[in-house]
Amino acid sequence: MMIVFLISLLVIWILFFIFVVVFRYLLNRKDQKLKESNSEIDKIFIQNRKSWIIDNKTVILIKEYDYYENFNRIPFFGEYKETKKFLENTKVRFTSTEKLISNLKSSEDQLLLNFLHCEKLLLLAFDELKLEYNKESVLFLSKYYKQYWTIFRELMVNDFVENILKNEISCAIKNISCDVEDEIKKINDTLLQQTLNLIKELKIDIYQANLTIKKRSKKKVFSKKFNIVNQSYALLEISTLSKTKEVKKAYKSILKRYNPNFKQEYVYNKTEINKVYDFIKRLKSIRN
Repeated sequence: MMIVFLISLLVIWILFFIFVVVFRYLLNRKDQKLKESNSEIDKIFIQNRKSWIIDNKTVILIKEYDYYENFNRIPFFGEYKETKKFLENTKVRFTSTEKLISNLKSSEDQLLLNFLHCEKLLLLAFDELKLEYNKESVLFLSKYYKQYWTIFRELMVNDFVENILKNEISCAIKNISCDVEDEIKKINDTLLQQTLNLIKELKIDIYQANLTIKKRSKKKVFSKKFNIVNQSYALLEISTLSKTKEVKKAYKSILKRYNPNFKQEYVYNKTEINKVYDFIKRLKSIRN
C-alpha cells in the first residue's frame, strides 16, 4: 500500500511539474509574441513620426512676389527666412519686417491651438471605436491620422499663404496695419469641419474593416500613442509635465547619443530632435 501511495505521489508530482513547465512555456511564448507585436507597432509609430516631423518640408512659390518660402516646422509652419530676404531687397523697413514675422507667428500660434484641438477630437474618436491594440488597428487608424495632417497641410499651403502671408507682405510694403483675424477664423473653422467629416468617414469605414473590437475596453491607448505632443516628448524621453529646464536638459542629453561619424544617421536624427525641441518650446510659450 505504501509503495502504491508513493508511486501515486510521484506521478502526481511529475504531472504537476509537467503542467508548470508547459504553462510557463506557453506564458513565455505569449509574452514573446506580445513583445514582438508591440515592437512592430512601435516601428509604425516611429515611421509615422518621422514622416510627420522630417518628411513634411514643403517649398512654396509666392507667385505675386516671385520668391520661394520653406514650410517645414511642425506642423507645416514657415521659416520665413526667404520672406525676410525678400522684404530686405524690397527696402521694407527693419521694424516693419520684424512686425510682419511676429504677426505670422502669432497667426500660426492660433492655428496650432486649433490644430491640437481638432487632433484631440479625432483621437478621441479613435479610442471610442474600442479597437484591440494591434498592428492591424494601428495601420487602419494611421490612414486617417495621415489624412488629418494632409488636410492641415493643404490649408497652410493654400489658404494661409494666399490669404494671410500675402496680405501681411502687402501691408508691410505699404507700411500699413494688417488684420487677418477673419482669415484665421476661416482656416480654423474649415479644419474643424473637415475633421468632423473625417470622423464620420472613419465611423462608416470601421464596419467594413475586419478588426477586433474590445467592448469593455476603456483605455485611451490610441489617443496617447498618435498624439503629436506625446510623440514629441517621447522622442526626448521625458514626461509631458516636464518643465522647460528639464526639456532643455533632455534635448542636450539625447543629442550626445548620436555619433557624428555616421553622418547620414546623425543629420537625420539631429534634424528630428531639433524640430521636436522647437515644437515643444513653442507649445510651452503659447500655453503659459
